Amino acid sequence: MLAKQNFVPHTDHENRPLQLHSLRLIEKANAESASNYLKFIKMTENALTPTRETPRSVGLTLRSPYDTTVPAEGKEVIRTHPQIKLPEGCYGIVAPITNKASFYHIGRGAGDIDADFRGNLSVVLFNNSKFPFIISRGDKIATQICERIYYPELDLVDKLGDTTRRRGFGSTGLN
Repeated sequence: MLAKQNFVPHTDHENRPLQLHSLRLIEKANAESASNYLKFIKMTENALTPTRETPRSVGLTLRSPYDTTVPAEGKEVIRTHPQIKLPEGCYGIVAPITNKASFYHIGRGAGDIDADFRGNLSVVLFNNSKFPFIISRGDKIATQICERIYYPELDLVDKLGDTTRRRGFGSTGLN
């Protein structure tokens, strides 16, 4: 992280705009560096620290803080017990663990984390199989992903521009 430099204003008006510009760049770099962190606290002693499995993993692995079971053809809400503050300009997504979905038919629901959310980070798991799914403390249950967000203003208009797309739900073809 860049450190703020001591800025001493000069009376020389020719150099002052350049110095102010340099100070703004330093402040911007400091703000951008600070915003690259996902801050968290452990709400209980059972909370496990989210982990990045590889240097290029798309998200952070969330693990169950306790033993539980997702009933056959049922659901379970697992509170992971970290409280998070997402990086500035981001929102979070709770994504499924690939092998849990493909091998065990475990899906997840309710996956968006608003930028201003500060509650207990929870994971909703759905068991789409006919067998109970046993989860032990420390098992991977989801991936938490940060994505950049844009907050558009709403504009009610009389007509939207045409496109070549027909409808939704398969309108671009099956293959």
